Amino acid sequence: MKKKSILLVAPLLVCALTACGENKQPDYSADLTEAVTLTMSVGYQPSKKATLMKFVKGGGALEKVDTYTAADGETYGAGDFKPVWKQLQSDLNFTIDDKTNMAVGSVADLYKGLQATNFHDGSAEGPLVNILLGNGSDIVKDGTASKILDLAAYLDKMPHFNRFLNENPAVKKVITADPAQQKGIYYAPYFDGYDDIERMLMIRRDWVVKLLDGAYTEASYDTAKNIDNHYTTFNGDNVDCTIEVVKAGQKKQVKKKHAKSIITLQNELATKNGKELVKALRDYIDATYSNYYGTERSRLFVGGEAAYDVDELVALYRCVLTNPKLLTGDENKVLVPLYPREYAANRYADFWRFLQFFGVRGGESRNGFLFYKNGKLDDARHTDEAIAAVTKMREMYQEGLILKDFNAKTATSGGEGKFNADLLKNDLGFSSYDYCQTQAAYNDDSSCKTLNGGNFEFVPTMPAAYAWRGDGKQFHYTESWRSVKPNGWCITAETANDEAKLERALALFDYLYSEDGNRLMSYGPEAWIDGTTTYQGKSVPKLSEKALTELKTLAKGNYTNYYRYWLGGTFPVGYVKEQGMEFQCTNIKAQKYLTEINECITAGTLKHVNHKVDNKDDLENIAPATLAFNSTEAERVANMKKMAAVFGVESKSQNNIWATIILKGWEDKDVASFTADGYNLSKTAYKTTVDSSLEVNAYLQYVNDAYARMGMHK
Repeated sequence: MKKKSILLVAPLLVCALTACGENKQPDYSADLTEAVTLTMSVGYQPSKKATLMKFVKGGGALEKVDTYTAADGETYGAGDFKPVWKQLQSDLNFTIDDKTNMAVGSVADLYKGLQATNFHDGSAEGPLVNILLGNGSDIVKDGTASKILDLAAYLDKMPHFNRFLNENPAVKKVITADPAQQKGIYYAPYFDGYDDIERMLMIRRDWVVKLLDGAYTEASYDTAKNIDNHYTTFNGDNVDCTIEVVKAGQKKQVKKKHAKSIITLQNELATKNGKELVKALRDYIDATYSNYYGTERSRLFVGGEAAYDVDELVALYRCVLTNPKLLTGDENKVLVPLYPREYAANRYADFWRFLQFFGVRGGESRNGFLFYKNGKLDDARHTDEAIAAVTKMREMYQEGLILKDFNAKTATSGGEGKFNADLLKNDLGFSSYDYCQTQAAYNDDSSCKTLNGGNFEFVPTMPAAYAWRGDGKQFHYTESWRSVKPNGWCITAETANDEAKLERALALFDYLYSEDGNRLMSYGPEAWIDGTTTYQGKSVPKLSEKALTELKTLAKGNYTNYYRYWLGGTFPVGYVKEQGMEFQCTNIKAQKYLTEINECITAGTLKHVNHKVDNKDDLENIAPATLAFNSTEAERVANMKKMAAVFGVESKSQNNIWATIILKGWEDKDVASFTADGYNLSKTAYKTTVDSSLEVNAYLQYVNDAYARMGMHK
């Protein structure tokens, strides 16, 4: 076999993560002459059968059929490696001995199952697993115990990975267990995109147009439904500022001035039905923004010229709630202005991410609830801003603006907890805070396409403007920024006893940071690519018509499922998933508004956290995905079970005390403490309990000691 070498760095990858400096070739290439077998455990939610390296009967691509004929013309069946993993083995001249445990449900469980047998399959005497997935914190703990290979000692044999780390020092600091000694890189991290916006508010634009655009025709609006107002103005009655927006790629300024907020105006209405609430909002927009939007008032809320704040959004939610006949033709429908994607605690955690619309940092952190302020990390769970914001969301819930009983599967008529699907397909849902591509796929769903005369538009929009610096000057800002994910893959230390296996494992890790490897993992094999296209001003591989057709017909437009189920991509292995692929898979209606959001990012009107280590502005510093805890700190943090029990976030089954507050509110009486499972809390008790008995302050001490050792920001 001809010797292969891995030399080129991906141009898009480098340009996206650096300033596109000189593209020097690495001075090392792996010798791939001899075939090698690597024992691996790689999968995502293995028990689903859909997200493994191999096709499995009854899961994903083979859920209802026995074979799958792919874009490359090959027919795949149960037991065959998916196209990406088939190609990887060919490119690097190795064979995968797949030991992925299909009985477990998560990446963490995959790792812990092998951890129990010292990373041997089946038992401590079974075959050694060379490469496996895991959560970074678990991997680092075993790495410091010399059970996982320290990649820092082999970076000379991983030139592409090494270059990426050197050009992205913040990432290197985050994944290095001992930054002072520059050692302890125990895993290659996974990036579900990098240095790009992640989640955003998804909104039924067609409904906004119906409510706000054109001339006001009184008879069009509903009068049967009224609100019982609970929500009061958040941003205040007197606002006078200028907000930067983008129109046709050019930065512009919108003057915003009012003596009374729209919430105050609506609350003062004698009759608060759909007709009166809409009339108040229309008049307010014209007066507050000096007719900037003309008769296209929907632009206040959707597109690059969006300048709305959270009070104006709540006012719009009220208009949605009270106008079911106008919006759907059925006056008896109960519309839902804001809802989470589905019944699961890790999905209605999107409400904590929505808290940033009220000026809260840490609700959409890359690590728990942490955010950077005044030279150190703080925790949103004990801040006055978070308490105030959760209280405002409680008021929204009381008005019916948030899905009733969102912590129950039966909150929607489907009864399966699939809130977004149920609400959109039944013409009931208005907005959710989520990923654009997967949720915008509903625009292509046949049951949605027919709504509103075929004008159904579920599209992304900008976050609410807020005076983030406390000076009254509102601007758009988000912490929803793609960064290091909490997991990746690692090499067992014992693999170093076999030089050939070690060399090939290192080559595999490095390959995914090369041009060919990153292209394969992000876009699929060449049969799925047809030329180039442009994303954010950069040339990227263009997905073939065959790939895009399969995306729609096989995966109903969900690119994540398509790549995982049919191709074997978007697994949490060490690489940077390029967003040019995701953008091409986004529904065309949503693409238009996603492009406008990207234009705002480029123009600087949508400010955000970033991965630099020399920022002068606290708002720009991103919370690290992992922290360099020493063994004592790691153990103590892991044992802070009371706080974890009350503030569960990523667990699907574990509740969060903020959900209880939204659903039930605060106790009127002042109680000494609150319980994790019951309902017994006041604002005073909450603050005291979180700081002391739930040990947030103690936790922050460990956090900041570890953060200081990382030398992230000075």
